[in-house]
Amino acid sequence: MRMPLGTAWIAQKGWASPEVEAVYLPALQFASSFGGTDVSAIVQQGLAICASASGRAADSMTWIQPALEAATKSMDLGVLLTTHSTAMALSFWKREIC
Repeated sequence: MRMPLGTAWIAQKGWASPEVEAVYLPALQFASSFGGTDVSAIVQQGLAICASASGRAADSMTWIQPALEAATKSMDLGVLLTTHSTAMALSFWKREIC
């Protein structure tokens, strides 16, 4: 239920909005509590983008690593593809790749 609320905050105020992180953190706890690796990957990906948009590039990488692990465990190719794409974009913006 929190994911659509996070999407609404993103549409209203943008990724850097503190409300996005405030909504996604409990969503991650919930997803982790029942072992939903695909949902965990999506939420961690959202937290990584939120951190990056807020100017916290180092924090974004700490969120994307577990997201990649969760996406790999989920075996959901769509989640895996979007998570790798996000990791690549974050690495680019952090100037780790050119």
